[in-house]
Formats: sequence, structure tokens, C-alpha cells
Amino acid sequence: MIKIIPLSVTKVDLDRAPEDHRVLFLLAGQFANDINLLRKQLIFANNGAGRDEFGNRTSMALAMLMVRLLVARMVAAWELLERKKYLDLLVQAITELSTDDDTRPYAEAASRAVPLLTAAFVAGGTLSLVRRKAAAHTDIANLKSAYAALPADYEMTDYLSEVVGNCLYGAADDLAVRVTLDFTGHDEPKVAISHLADSTIEASGAMEDLLQAWMTYFVIAHLNDRLNDATEKLFYVADAPRMGDVQTPFVLEASTDEDL
Repeated sequence: MIKIIPLSVTKVDLDRAPEDHRVLFLLAGQFANDINLLRKQLIFANNGAGRDEFGNRTSMALAMLMVRLLVARMVAAWELLERKKYLDLLVQAITELSTDDDTRPYAEAASRAVPLLTAAFVAGGTLSLVRRKAAAHTDIANLKSAYAALPADYEMTDYLSEVVGNCLYGAADDLAVRVTLDFTGHDEPKVAISHLADSTIEASGAMEDLLQAWMTYFVIAHLNDRLNDATEKLFYVADAPRMGDVQTPFVLEASTDEDL
């Protein structure tokens, strides 16, 4: 059972907050939404591994795409939060949240997140390399290097379909995955995949903790009257699936006019 509180705000409400507070509230909310959705999709993709060879390949393709996108959004968020004026606001928020028993857990989670994220995005680290060398597109020099390292008889499989969107171009994906996994420093693919997925999920969880601390502070500081109204309208989602039970399908039937 998931409790949802629908907090409604107007521009007038937001205009009561200082501009830097308001800008960080809007940007942090956007980053939090993106990271939350991408993190779930990464977990869902990993849930689909182990079915069969085709299932493993599609799960790998989905998971590595989510890693690249998730790392890109996290690094972009971190670069914003590291700016002095926003970092000062975060420190202020964590300090004030720490003074109340109800909000102290948010402050403690955010405090733990900062050193973890600092280490995760250090220059030359795994996630930093993924962002610079694989997030937008695979670095050509790294792609050529990975390709040159393959044995001449190394076999790659493209899975083809007449239905648009159901093809998996395995050769291209195989090389992109190899390049991304090389950044982990692990030679064994299963170890590298596990390391990269775990590192990305851990960092994204820490980033969500940090962003949620600011969002919580902003609501209490500037929207408390609206929050009181919102709690009277809370509702519950009773049929939410367990995280470990959700898988992202790769092959889908084409939509028809009747489906739309």
C-alpha cells in the first residue's frame, strides 16, 4: 500500500520563495523525476536477465542504455548541486532538517549521500568515464580499441524482425557494452556488469536522497500551508507491484487502430 499526497501549488505560492530557492526546487524536482524513472527501468531490465540467450541480450541492451542515461542525468545534477550558491542552500536545508525528529532522517540520508556522490563522480572514476565516453554516444577511439581486441572468429548475433522496433542489432550493442564495461576495470563480464549496475543504482539512490532533502525543506519552508491542505486529500495505491517482479519487455506486438 503506497500513500500519495497530492500537493497543489500555484505560481503565487512559488513566488513567495527566494529566486535561488525556487530555481533549485524546480531543477531538483526535474532531476529527481528523471533519476527515479531511469533507476526503476535499470532495475526492471536487470530483472529480465536469465530467461534465455535472447532474453539476456535484450536485458543487457536495456540495462546498459539505462546506465548511460542515468549516469548522464546524475552527473548533470551533481554539476549543478556543486555550485556554491546551491551547495550552500543544501547545507542550510540539511542543517534545518536535522533539528526536527520528523525530518531528521532526510537530513541524515542526504549527509550520507554527499561523500558517496563525491567519490562516485571523481574525475577518472567509472561513472565519470561512462558519462564522458559513452553517455551521448560510444567514444570512437574506445569502440575501435574494443573491436580490435576481438578474436577473428568472435561471433555476434543481430536479432531481426519485420516488425519495426523488435530488432536488436547485437553486433553494435555488443561493442557498446564492451566499451562501457571496460571502464569498470574488471575483465570478467559478469563481474563488470554487476559492478556497473550496482554502482549506478547506489549512486542514483544517494542522489535521490540528496534531492529529496531539498524538496522536503522547500515544502516545509515555503509551502507548509499547501502541505496541510494536501494531507487531507491523500490517497493510496493498493496494487503497486513489487520492484523485483517487474520486467521491461523488448518484443512487442505492433499497435493497431483499435489499440489507440
